[in-house]
Amino acid sequence: IWIVPYQMMTSIKLKKKLALKNSDYKMMLSVGKIFWLIIILISVWYLFKIIEKRKLNTNKNSKKEDNDNINKKGIEAFKCDVCGLWSTGKKCNNKECANS
Repeated sequence: IWIVPYQMMTSIKLKKKLALKNSDYKMMLSVGKIFWLIIILISVWYLFKIIEKRKLNTNKNSKKEDNDNINKKGIEAFKCDVCGLWSTGKKCNNKECANS
């Protein structure tokens, strides 16, 4: 009568010990897990670099278009016949010029 429960208890204890060893093994880092972790980190890093480059390119293009629009409009200016300075308005902005 006592033999069967004792054998069952020892087999249960052995199963628990094996289960604990297997769970410890699953939780440990292995070379494969470290390799895949590095691969994932590198891929995420490059993904963010690509996104950042696209963002910078769109910002540069929008600024370039704004500058092009400003250059197309132009500024109303004239060249002074006496000193050669470009000025806005009706008079020359050069203080030393005879036309000012």
